[in-house]
Amino acid sequence: FAGAIRCGLENARFDWVYLLNDDMVVDRLALGEVLKCRSSFTFAVASQILVYHSRQPREETGYTFYRVVNGIIELDHRIPSEPALSERILYAGGGSSLFHRVRLIEFMGTRDPYSPCYFEDAEWSVLAWKHGYEVTVCPESQDRHRHRVTHQQLFGTREINRIFERNACRFQLRNALHGGSDRKLCLRLLELDAKSFRELCEWRQLIEVLRERARGYTFAYPLLGP
Repeated sequence: FAGAIRCGLENARFDWVYLLNDDMVVDRLALGEVLKCRSSFTFAVASQILVYHSRQPREETGYTFYRVVNGIIELDHRIPSEPALSERILYAGGGSSLFHRVRLIEFMGTRDPYSPCYFEDAEWSVLAWKHGYEVTVCPESQDRHRHRVTHQQLFGTREINRIFERNACRFQLRNALHGGSDRKLCLRLLELDAKSFRELCEWRQLIEVLRERARGYTFAYPLLGP
C-alpha cells in the first residue's frame, strides 16, 4: 500500500494529492469540495465515506478518532451528526483523502513497517499532529466504499484479520498516545498467533519502535482522544 503511494508521489506534479483506493466511487463534487478545506497548516483533508450499497453497514465514515479499552488503543469511525460538519479528526484515510504532498513524503519516510496494509495512514496523521499540522474531514466531499473488496481478493479474510490485529499492536507500540498502557499491550502481544508475534518482536522492528517513540516524544501532543 505505502509503496504504491510512494510511486505515485514521485510522479505527482502539484502541491496537493488525492489518494484514492480502487474500491472507492467518487462523487462528482468530491474533489472540488475537499480543495476548499485547505489551509497553510493543513496536512490532510478526508472525504466523508458513505456505503456503496444501502444494505451495507456504515463501518467507515471519515470521522476518525481513537478510544482506549483496558489500556489498548482502538481506532474507529463514528457516525457524524446531522447535518455533518467539518471537524478535526485523528487521521485521514489513505484511500479517500487529500494530502499535502511534501508533508506526506516527509511523514511516510522510506520504510514500510505496516506492509502490506492497515494503520500506516493513521501514523502519518499522528506524526503530522505532533508537528503542529491539522487533519480535518470535509462532509461535502463524499466517496462510496465497497469495504475490503481489494484486500479480500489479494489475501483472504483470515490473513486480512491477522494483518489487521498485528498492525493494531504495531501502531500502539510505535505511537505512544494518551491513555495507552504498555503493560496491557505486552499482554496482548502474548495472545497473538506465533507468526504475528515473531514479526512484531523481530529486532529490527523493535529498534524502529524505539526510534519512533523517541521521535514522537520530541513534539507536543494535541488533543487527539475522543
